[in-house]
Amino acid sequence: RRDAVQLARSENQERIHRMVFEAVYEPVMGILVRAASSGRIQGGAFDRMSQTFIMGALGLRPSYSLHPSDTVGAAGWWVERFLRGMAP
Repeated sequence: RRDAVQLARSENQERIHRMVFEAVYEPVMGILVRAASSGRIQGGAFDRMSQTFIMGALGLRPSYSLHPSDTVGAAGWWVERFLRGMAP
C-alpha cells in the first residue's frame, strides 16, 4: 500500500516515465536511427516506430500471447516482421 501511494505522486510518476524512456525507448530508437542511416530500413517517425515495436513486443508476452510457451519464437517472428515492414 505504501508503495502504491508513493508511486501515485506526480514526481515519482515522472521519474518512472523518464527511467522507462531512457532504458527502453531511447535504445530502440537509437537502433532504428542507425539502421535507417545505413539504409537497412526506411527513415521517418522514429518515435512512432519505437513505440510500435515496443507495444508489439509487449503484446507477445506470455500473459497476452495465444502461444505463451514460445516466447523466443514469438520475439524472433515480431522482429523479422517489423524490420521487413520497415525495409526501404
